[in-house]
Parts: sequence; C-alpha cells; structure tokens
Amino acid sequence: MKKLLLVITVIFVQYVSYGQTNKKDSSKVSFYKAYDALKNMLEGKDSLNYEKAVFITENAYHNNYFEYNDFKHLIDLHVEIINDYAEDVREHYKEKYKRLRRFEQQMFGFNTTNWAIFKYITDTAFIIINKDTYHRKPYTYTYQDPYGSNKWENTQVLFLLKSNEMQGNCYSLAVLFKIFADRLKSDARLTITPHHIYIQNRNERGDFYNVELASKSFPGDGTIQTFTYTTSTSIKRGMAQRMLNDKQAVALNLIYLAKSYQHKYNDNTGDFLLQCADLAYKYDTLSLNALLLKAEITENRLLASMKENKVTKLSKVRTNPQTKILLTSYENQLSDLYKFGYREIPKDIERFILAKIQHREDGSIIKDKTPNPFASIKAKQRYATLSNGMFDEIHEAVDSIQYYNALLNTKTKKIIRLLPIETNDNYKVDPVVFALSVDPVVDKYPNISPYAYCAWNPVKLVDPNGESSTNFEDGDGNLISHVEDGSNAVFKLNGTNHTNQSFQFAGFSDQKGTNNINVQGAIAGAQDYAINNYTQCNQAVNFVGKSFESALNATGATAEGIGNVTGNKCADPIGNGLKASNGVKEIDINSINDAKSSAHAGDLVVGYTKGHVTSMTTQDFDITRYDKEGNSSVFKYKGGMIVNVNGGARPRSEYKGLGPNNKNSYQEANQYVHVSTFFSLKRDSQIYFGTSK
Repeated sequence: MKKLLLVITVIFVQYVSYGQTNKKDSSKVSFYKAYDALKNMLEGKDSLNYEKAVFITENAYHNNYFEYNDFKHLIDLHVEIINDYAEDVREHYKEKYKRLRRFEQQMFGFNTTNWAIFKYITDTAFIIINKDTYHRKPYTYTYQDPYGSNKWENTQVLFLLKSNEMQGNCYSLAVLFKIFADRLKSDARLTITPHHIYIQNRNERGDFYNVELASKSFPGDGTIQTFTYTTSTSIKRGMAQRMLNDKQAVALNLIYLAKSYQHKYNDNTGDFLLQCADLAYKYDTLSLNALLLKAEITENRLLASMKENKVTKLSKVRTNPQTKILLTSYENQLSDLYKFGYREIPKDIERFILAKIQHREDGSIIKDKTPNPFASIKAKQRYATLSNGMFDEIHEAVDSIQYYNALLNTKTKKIIRLLPIETNDNYKVDPVVFALSVDPVVDKYPNISPYAYCAWNPVKLVDPNGESSTNFEDGDGNLISHVEDGSNAVFKLNGTNHTNQSFQFAGFSDQKGTNNINVQGAIAGAQDYAINNYTQCNQAVNFVGKSFESALNATGATAEGIGNVTGNKCADPIGNGLKASNGVKEIDINSINDAKSSAHAGDLVVGYTKGHVTSMTTQDFDITRYDKEGNSSVFKYKGGMIVNVNGGARPRSEYKGLGPNNKNSYQEANQYVHVSTFFSLKRDSQIYFGTSK
C-alpha cells in the first residue's frame, strides 16, 4: 500500500542513504563552491532555487558529503505525504469549494496545503494500515541550543531531517516549511525580524497570518515586535517584520554560509565572511543580518589589531595608523544600525528569554519596564502593555547604546567605550543568527489559527485582529454572523416576518472582551442581515432602526418612537416622517463628512430620496457570515458606505445611481451626494422613525 511504502522509505532514506560514502571536498573548497553557486543564482547565471540554495549552503559545512539528488528524493517523499493530508481536507470540504469564487478557491488551495505542512511539521502523524498503526514524530524546537552555539548543526535543515532527535531552531523549522511550500506552490513567505524568522501564509480569505512553528502558535505582529525587541523605526525602514522575495531568501543563505564557515574554522575575521556579507547586502539592501555580520567582522578585526599593536586606550586607537581606519569604519556601521532602528536585546532580557526557552528558573527581570509618558513629573498613569512590564515596548531615545562590545554615543555617533568581552555567560548569543521563539509567552495569548476550519471543526469565532465580537444569532441561538468590534454583546433575531423583525439585545457571551455594547457594531450587523435577507428598502431600514433602538436602550440611552413599517411603498412616509421629527438632525447634503461624523459617533444615519431609503455607517468591520454547515465567508465592511437594499424592479432612472438594479449592495457614500437628505437619528433624543401602515 502506498502510504506504508512511503513511511518505510522515509525511514530508509533518513538512516541509510545519508550514511553512504561520498567523495568529500577537502579544506575550504566546499565553501568557495557554495559561494559561487549562490552568486550564480543571484546574478541570473543559474535559476533561483531556494531549496537547492539551502542544500548547497548547509552541505558546505559537511565538505559536500551529501548528494543533492538524495536530498531531493527525501523532500519528494515528505511532500507526497503532505499532499495526501491536503487532499483529505479538500475532499472533506469539496462542497464548500464549489461555492467559492475563483480567488477564494485559489486561497482555499493555498490554505489547505499550508495547513497540511504545518500539521506535518508540528504534529505526530498516525497511519493505520490493516489494523497496524505507524507513527512519525513531529519536529520540535531545540530548546537547549537555539543559536547552534554548542552544535552548529542545530540550525540546519539537513540535521533536522536526518537526526533521530528531529530538532531545529526557528530558522531550520521555517526554512523546511518554505521548502515544502515552494514544492507545493502554496505561497508561504519567509518573514524576518531581529533575532527571529517565521512563516507568513494566507488564510482562506487571503489574509496573511504569522506562523510560529516552535510553539505551534499564530502570534500577532505586536507580540512578535515586543518579544524580539523590534522598534517601530526598524519596521518603518523596512528592516524588520519583512517578507522576503525569492532573491532575498536565496541571498540570506550567504549569511548562513559565512556563519557555517565561522563555526567550522573558528575564524571571526576572514575575508570569506566579508565576501558573503557584501554579496548578501548587494542583493538585499535591507538585510539587517548582513549589516550585523559586517559590524561583527569589523569589531573582531579591530580588537585583533588593538591586541597586535598593544593599544588599549580608545584615544590611542583613534590615532594609531593600523587601528583608526577600522575604528572609523566600525563607528559608521554602528551608526547605520542605530539609524535603521536596530537595538540589541539588553542583557537582563536576553538572559530571561534564554532561561524561559531552556526551561530554567534562573532568569528574572527586576526592573519594571512599563512605559510612563509622565515620569518626569512623577505621575503614575495606567499604561497597557503586552508583556506586563517585562520588556521595553516603547524604545525611547538614549544618550548611549551598546552594540556587541562597543558603547556608542547616539548623538555624536562615536564609540565612547570598548567594553570587556564577557566570558562568564553560560551560553553564547549571536545576534546575526535567527534563533528565538515567542514560546516564553505564547501560553498567555489566544491561539488563533489561520487553518481554523481545516481541523474539521469549523471555528465560528475567529478573531484575527485581537478583538472579541458582537454575535448575531437566530431565535434558537445559532450563530448567524459576528462583527469584530471588541464587544461581548449578543443580539437575537426577534419577530415573525419582515414587517416586525429586528435584532434584540440578549446579554453577553463569555469571550475575552468587555461586557459593553458597541452601537456601531450592532448597526453593521443589522445592515449585513438586511442586505442578505430583505428586498424592500423600507422594511430593511426599519429592521436596522429597530435593532439600533435595542442597542441604544441596552446602553441606557433613549431611542423612542420607532414604528413598524409595512407594505411596499413606505420609503416616502419614512422620509417625510423624518423631516417632520424634532428629534432627528437633518444633515447638510453638501457635506458627506457630516453624515460620516454622525455615524462615527454611533448614530444611525438614514439617506432619503423620493421612493428610496438607505442607511449608512462609517465604521470598518469584518463581518463573518455562516451557512448551515458552519462554513464562513467574510465581507470587509469599509467606512463611509451606504447600505443599499433595492426592492422590486424599477427603472434605473428612478434610482438615480443609488445602486445596481435588483441587487442588494454596499455603496460608497461619496458616490451619492445627490441623495436629497441625510438624517441622523441621535442618541438620547426622542426620535421618529418610519410609519405604521
């Protein structure tokens, strides 16, 4: 049977093929060959091939001991199993797939494949054949040696694939995911930030999620920024939290080629290291790792020159012919790092992270780093943080900053002190190497997955923006839709038909948000329901109005006098009634912004032209709708939209541009300045809405 054959063959390839004898390259020839091969790819003399680039880079460390054809065959086998996973999910959701639009079908294909890769890397695979169960262990994070300081192979995909431990760091795990994704064409991207590399891939609607393989989690951008000590400046400069294109991904291998050379030959100053850094930077001018490697090499050369020339004082370093050029070069490099927003992780935070990663109890942070913008006047203010004060989340300007063993004056951009090299640390941390995991804190945050439905258990309350949701349910408590607005409110459908239905506030759900009413969210949910279920504009607007009334009453505000609207021709009575009401504000039609501002404040805004009524909101919401099987689709509800429900077949001339004939739609408000009147149904006022008929 095919699956059994695959399992046995994978084991065979891992433990036999890699033990075969190959002709070895002597000395440093393998590194020079790897450099030339990567250079040819980058210069266009050879095709870009990320998988091959990784193999060439890592194989150089092993004196070209392994054969690329064997490596490709091994990847073939893994990919075939992963593809089986993905096909199983697609088969399970084939009916859903048929209902998707072309773009959604493409995203569905990407997402199911990336889920299969994620599951294959992070979870045990069980295969039952003829009542016999075979299993394969998941790949795991190398907690004790994430930087490869003790054993460089811990950073390599080759070691990850062929070792019994099946362990790697964030780099090798992410690279393996990327190799699988490239083979399966699932559009997964390597994303880098200081000290860390991770995967970004799309969910079923095309949004990119962060995928953390070491902790099997999906952290938000803010979490990654906080726990990798990433500054907002480095993000704005494009140096951090940056997706790599194919050429940049290949160029990154040059940094690891240099580091492999450094570890193998204990060479911290050689020309080959600088060659690799320069070539990587040539093809990726935003490469923070290339800049860090060049600075590291320059410092090592400077310290070696100082020792050779017996110069210890900084003042002498600036005048010595052999050291002053190196010092000037080093200062320029550190100044660039500071300008680009790079900050080294402070030693206490570094030790704390390592202790947590390595499951030790000796790491602690003594100083509370909760930012206080009013510290100069000793005022105490509450400030929200992701790390509860453990990490710097605001990177304030400082007079001096440490890079490697140098203390840089941030104003003069001059080194003011060369610090002694620390020799008492238990573990060497290399800022050039991607190694960290957000594992120390991931258990404090919700584990939101871009593959929610792929677990064959559709999750109806996905919250990718970190907010909780206002839920809209039918009379039996089944979820109809939700609006991500930070509220825990629940509204249930009430009424028997389109003349008297509305959403009525029913209490709060047990989510992570706060128990409050988001009126704009209630309006958006009601509008969304009306768009999909109503054909008469008067009845739809009445539905929204009654739902608005319930939301306002739940907040303690007043919304009185809203009557039922029945029949097919009640748009004019609604408009005329609004005009006659003292409790409703008429908005100057020449200023769409007035209407938007009113809606933004939580008021229901109704637009009227003869024969037609609409409602409007300015809030941005992701509205998630559900079918009877629990499958979801998402609509991006953009601000400044009119919710346009068209009822009946009327000549386009009567609509005066108010929307496609016989189609329900959301339309941009700025397109409808010809609407004769906008009305704002204010809070805390007695309002008139519609007529009874």
